[in-house]
Order: sequence, then C-alpha cells, then structure tokens
Amino acid sequence: MLAFSIHGVHHFIDLLNFIHGQVNYYNNMDFKCSKAKLTVIVSRPSPTPSIIELQTMPQFFTHFLCNKPFHSSMSVNDYYDILFDMKQTDFDLIAMSHWEGNAYLKFIFSSPSRCDGCEAFLPLLLAHEEVDVGVINYGIFVSIDLRKFTLFGTFLNDATHVMVTISNSKAKFSGGGEEFTLEQEKKECIIGGVEEGDETQFEIITNETEFFNNLSRWSKAKRVWFFKSNDNGHGVIIIPIGLYARYLIYSSEGPNT
Repeated sequence: MLAFSIHGVHHFIDLLNFIHGQVNYYNNMDFKCSKAKLTVIVSRPSPTPSIIELQTMPQFFTHFLCNKPFHSSMSVNDYYDILFDMKQTDFDLIAMSHWEGNAYLKFIFSSPSRCDGCEAFLPLLLAHEEVDVGVINYGIFVSIDLRKFTLFGTFLNDATHVMVTISNSKAKFSGGGEEFTLEQEKKECIIGGVEEGDETQFEIITNETEFFNNLSRWSKAKRVWFFKSNDNGHGVIIIPIGLYARYLIYSSEGPNT
C-alpha cells in the first residue's frame, strides 16, 4: 500500500510546476516510492539523454506510508492538472493512495473549513525502464549560487555537456569553446574533499536551460551542488529545496570511460 497526505499542498504543486514546464520534452513521468522517499522522474531521450528527479522525503508530508516499493508511469499533464484544479479551490489537504492491483492513483481533496470533499483518479501506465543515478560520491563537491550558475551558463554557448574540473581552491566549467573559473578564496564557490595538488573531473548535462532559469527566480532555490556518481563517472547536479526536497539532474547515457 502507498498512502501520503499534505497540508498546505501549494508548496508541492510549486515543486512539480518546474517539472511540468518541461512537458514539451516529457509526456510521461515515472512515480517511485519507497520507505525513504517519493520520487517523480522525467527523462529526455534525445538529443542528449538526461533525467530530472524531484525527490521528497517522508518529513515533507503530513502523513507518509509506503510498505512496499512502488514504481509506475503516468501522464505529466494529467497529474499536474488534477493538482492545479485543486489549487484553484480552497481545499488545503490532499491525500494520494494506491492499493496493490489497482490501475490508478486515487486523490482525495478536503479542508477543515469544509464539510465536503472531492475525489479524482489518475490511470497508471507501464513504468519506463529504470535508470539509476548510482552511488553519489558526496565526499567531493563544489557548490555555487544558483543564480550565478545560471548567469555563467549563458557564456557556455548552450553546450549540452560541460566538463567540471575541481581542485582544492578552484572550480572550472568548460564547454562550447568557453570556460569560467571560480575561486574558493574569493568566496565564489564552496569546495570540499579535494586534497592540495589533486584534481577531480566529471561531465554534467546543462541542456535543461529553461529549467535552471525558471528555478533560479524562485526564492526557495538558493544553491546548486555538483557531485560525481561512483557508478558511471558522470556528474550529478543537486538543487535542495529546504530540508526535505531536492531536484537531481544527471545524464542517462552510459558510463564515462
């Protein structure tokens, strides 16, 4: 069984809104749940295969129960439309549930100030082939202000692949024949886990320009963090939203060799 509810659902809708903005590329999304988190996943198959995940932890919800791993696919538009329609009312509590064997996700909207409520049902589709970010090496990282990253990204000539090179004092981003360097001493970035004289490199996907631009205008999104996957050598972009939600952006291409 899968069941969770949220008071003040508007924040969750805001989080989903940034993924919904990518529907020109993504028609369906995957919906995964475990005891540790709820994950909404959208994937761009071409020209540069990439993944955006929205991960929300149990503490994000008013009530959270997942006693068995759940993975299904559904329409991004239909899911968003149900939540958006609810946002236009004065309902402030949403509950979503799924019982094993059912071919739909059930929504119940209610409010302490109203004696009525409403229900909606979203058909479930066959889940996509699973793509996993792998084990992230959180020991080595660089972090910069999200707005600064968005601004500097315009100088990379919309390069879809950007190489990140980190030393213990500097971080260099290069792609599309351009590059920019940030220095920790000047408080332009935060670097961790790189010993003096060492460097680490990994490649990140930056073809989600609209996603980054939109997110950078939101007051709840402050910084962007760059890590490396131990499993495939690709870079992983993480943007925390408060303590219990975050976006992940990474490549779905094969391992770097």
